[in-house]
Amino acid sequence: MITRRSALTAAAATPVALLARAAPPDIAADLNRYIDFGSKASGGAGDIASGEWIADELRQVGFAVSRLHFDAPFFEPRTATLAQGGRTSQVIPQAVVVPTGPQGVTGTLVRVDPRITQTVPRGAVALVDLPHQRWSTATAPAVRETVAKVAGDGAVAAILITNGPTGKAVALNAPADKPLFPIPTACLAPDDAPYFLAAVDRPATLTLDGESGRRPAFNVLGRLDRGAARTIVVSTPRSGWFTCGGERAPGIAVWLDLMRWAPGALKGVNLFFTCNSGHEYENAGSEALVERVAPRPDAVPLWLHLGAAVAARDWQEFGGTLRPLPSADPQRLCVATAAMTRKAKAAFAGLPGLESPLKIEGAGIGETGTIIAAGYTRTVGLLGAHRFHHTREDLKQTVDAALTWQVAAACRTLLTQAI
Repeated sequence: MITRRSALTAAAATPVALLARAAPPDIAADLNRYIDFGSKASGGAGDIASGEWIADELRQVGFAVSRLHFDAPFFEPRTATLAQGGRTSQVIPQAVVVPTGPQGVTGTLVRVDPRITQTVPRGAVALVDLPHQRWSTATAPAVRETVAKVAGDGAVAAILITNGPTGKAVALNAPADKPLFPIPTACLAPDDAPYFLAAVDRPATLTLDGESGRRPAFNVLGRLDRGAARTIVVSTPRSGWFTCGGERAPGIAVWLDLMRWAPGALKGVNLFFTCNSGHEYENAGSEALVERVAPRPDAVPLWLHLGAAVAARDWQEFGGTLRPLPSADPQRLCVATAAMTRKAKAAFAGLPGLESPLKIEGAGIGETGTIIAAGYTRTVGLLGAHRFHHTREDLKQTVDAALTWQVAAACRTLLTQAI
């Protein structure tokens, strides 16, 4: 057996190609290429570079390529730490970041349990001990309502202990328009939390110092217009907080496989493939897409959205160790509108987590929810939160080419059925 750290180190050094068992070579190559771009924060270097790569791939197949521009917040930290006594731990600044300046903010540590009602003293640094789950967004009530409450009580800062399956700090999505919270807020790794929980009633300093503002980001749009009355839409996000291995790379690889396959396989329809930035800011890119350039809902026989963790690797945990498995993390979900539920169930049969579609009407989850809310009544979305979701450790060890190919093949079946 191996420790968590040795499993991550060894698997991260293994090329994705060596993990493939039956996948076409492009799948492994695309997984590797996307992951190698590094951090994918909206409008950052990795997001831009991966977007340019995607645009080139579309052109090679014959799609007309354009960009849909919008702006997104950013924060490039110089310092992001929580310090108490002789201990300093790295934290993840909560977007949209309320910076502290280089001096930081200091207050008395107070533990806060979101499951109970409590009042913190003015000037406190609230140590919010979140319940254990696979965290993804700061709009979750346990986060949003708790931080709003402690800020109203007069806390000077909030620290979110993102208790989950890895012990690592988890970045949380948030709206793009303005800070979600009026006080500096950051996420702390559960592995680092015991020291600070033992230091309650003592002073601690949170420092969030860096460059911040807004910068350009863009969706990549690929159109193959055949003059048909109907248009198939396939979308996926490419941005995220960090490298986004298992979170984004499988969706990108499936999207690319479908993009190369569809022109020859799907006749009599137009094709619209879109790869979006802005995801971590509560789906800012998909919001811009449906508001500004998407085809009319009545002209779309299927909108397929490939969200987070569509084919991330699962891990076996025993006695404090982690062992990579040749199976997919089942914490993934297929959501479908009523018109597509039966076809989705048939297409994804046998794929754990995707095999039992959740029927949704009028609203939904993530970017799929944005699409459905805009009136697209023939929508299927895949999404999940794998073990390393939104952590810095979401690297090559979290993906598997064969698992990605399974989803791509199922999506080919679904698209064929849709027309």
